[in-house]
Order: sequence, then structure tokens, then C-alpha cells
Amino acid sequence: MIEVVGAIEREMRMATTVQKDKLLFALLRHVPFDGWSDEAFKKTADGKKITLADLMVAFPAGMPDALIAFADWSERQMLTRLAKHKLIQMRVRDRVALGVRLWLEVMAPHREAVRVAVRGAWQPGRAALSIKALAKLCDKIWYEAGDNATDFNYYTKRILLAAVFGSTLMVWLQDASKDYEKTMEFLNARIENAMQIGKFSGNLKNIGQLITKAKGLSAVAEVLPFKKNRAA
Repeated sequence: MIEVVGAIEREMRMATTVQKDKLLFALLRHVPFDGWSDEAFKKTADGKKITLADLMVAFPAGMPDALIAFADWSERQMLTRLAKHKLIQMRVRDRVALGVRLWLEVMAPHREAVRVAVRGAWQPGRAALSIKALAKLCDKIWYEAGDNATDFNYYTKRILLAAVFGSTLMVWLQDASKDYEKTMEFLNARIENAMQIGKFSGNLKNIGQLITKAKGLSAVAEVLPFKKNRAA
């Protein structure tokens, strides 16, 4: 009986997730032009297939909830792709790099939506959300890479990956090379560097320097292009 109830609950959660994903994709059609804004919400609610009430049920807090759903969707997709690889045959650094690369692959069709999200990541009310989403993603990648640390290393590894991820994201958003080759080269170099810092140094000074660089993301984000108007 308990197993049956559990199965029903899982199916109900899945149905809710599927519906939320559907509404998220409808919203993503407007985000590149209107940002993660109330205007995008209004344009998504056409009053026919999707109403404003539908959106508010899926995203009660409005855009913050939509951004969380976007982060959750990308994480789920990354994990699904990661599961198809034989990680046990790979070095830890390669597993971690693969997780970041697969996340970027998932987001490639939505790069403009990611760009807009980055631009607003440090706005009042969204900074904590952005940091939490990044921390959660880094934790998932390390966990799938086989990291079971519970001591100080648990935090240093995730801080290092967050710094690597953030700088790589900035390169990716401006990368016009084929298959994002420049981004992949940058990622591999940063992963190698981070591994060396974590393995051989392990001191707070080096980690602090990386965190300082990561904080500079808000300044970099300000110069990223933003499509304000829909193309004719």
C-alpha cells in the first residue's frame, strides 16, 4: 500500500513538473526580447492556451519562481545527459568539466535567456536566488563526479567550481567560435588550474582570490548585449 501511494505521489509530482516545463518554454519565447519581466509574463498569457492564472499557479512568486524553474530544468537536463557517460572510466577533473560542458550544451538554444538572467543576477531580490542556484548546480556536478567529502574540502571544491563556472559562463556568452571551442579550451584550462589549487595549495588566500574574481561577474554582465526589441 505504501509503495502504491508513493508511486501515485511521484506521478503527481512528474505531472506538475511537466506542466511547469511547458509553461517555462512558452515564457522563454519572450524572455530574450522582454527580459525576465512582468511584460514577458503578460505576453506569454495569450488568454487561450495559456492564461495568467496558469502562470501564477506554476510560478506563484512570479519571475523569481520562473528563474528557479529555469535553473531546475537545466540541472535536470544536464544530469540526464551526464548519466549517459561512463564516468567511472574518467578522471575526476574530466567528470567535473563534462558536467559544466553538458550544462552549456543544454543552455545553448537558450543562450539569450541566460544572458538576460546574468544581467539581472545581482539585482535586489535576485542575488540570493542566483547564488543559491549556482551553489546547487556546483554541488550536483561534484556529487555526480563522485565527491563524498563532508569536511572543509566539501566547501572549497564547490567554491572553486563556482568561480570556474562563472568565468566560463562569461566567455561562453560572448563566444562566436564553432561549437564554442574557445569556451571549452578556457573551461579545461580553468578546471586544471582549480584542481591544482585545491590539491596542492588548499589555502584560503588562493580560494579568496578566485571568489573575488567571481564577484566581478556583475561588472562583466553590464557590458553584455541585450536584445530590447523583437526582430522585424
